[in-house]
Parts: sequence; structure tokens; C-alpha cells
Amino acid sequence: MTTEKQSIYDLYATSKDAEVNGVVVTFGAAGKIRIARAGGANERFAAAFEKKTRGKRREIEAGTLPISEQRRLSVEAFAETVVLGWEGICERPTKDAEGKEIPGKTLEYSRANVIKLLTELPDLFDRLREEATSMANFQVQNLEADAGNS
Repeated sequence: MTTEKQSIYDLYATSKDAEVNGVVVTFGAAGKIRIARAGGANERFAAAFEKKTRGKRREIEAGTLPISEQRRLSVEAFAETVVLGWEGICERPTKDAEGKEIPGKTLEYSRANVIKLLTELPDLFDRLREEATSMANFQVQNLEADAGNS
């Protein structure tokens, strides 16, 4: 059996451009969200999170800062530095006087709308956080493979 020699760079090299300028996470007909990496070359995320938690370190380390407050700070840092844009994201559908569902209008991308969406949909925030911290989404070899399949 022969094994192909692989470089450690093949396993761990990431695209600094993709880490900063983002990759697209697709949610089918529900839209697309462009995210930067939460870490790596995207130093803005770490700086924003550090700034937001300054003065709260003791509470965080002691485990006395409420989870809801920790999550709020994380969502705000994400909105400022990780979620870079979207398309096709719509507001919650509503119902008219007869009970017929009215589709939600397209939600404009803004920091405030990102915070609103990620606060109202905590599982979406968890999914985006998982995607933004996954090295695989920003690896050179994966991006090249994806480009070859386009």
C-alpha cells in the first residue's frame, strides 16, 4: 500500500482573505449569510469581544455573569465583526385578519438587524458561531475544492 505524502500546510493552511472577507453560509430558500472567521486572521472579533467584556472579566471567571449577558455580548461582537452581510433573509411571516399567512419582507442587513435576528433565533446564532469557528470553512484546500466544483 502506498501513501501519498501530505504537507502539514495542506492540513492547516487557511485563507487569510476568506477569514477576513468571509465565506457564504447558505440556508437554501431562506437566504445566505456571509461570515468572517471568529478568530484566525480576523483579529477584529477578538478585539471587539475583549472590549465588550472589559470590566466583566471577574464576573465571567467567577461564573457570576448571567449566561444571557454573556450571550448578548457575544451576539454584539458577532454583529460587528463576523456577520458581514446577507441576501434573501426575511422578517417573520405574519397573518392577516382572515388568518392567512403573509410572507415577511426582506430584512435589510444592518448591525441592529443582525443583533435582532441572532437574539430572536438563538439556534441560528449557535449555527453561525459553529461555522465561524470551524477552521475547515476557511482552509485553502477546501476553498479550492469548492471553487473547482462551481
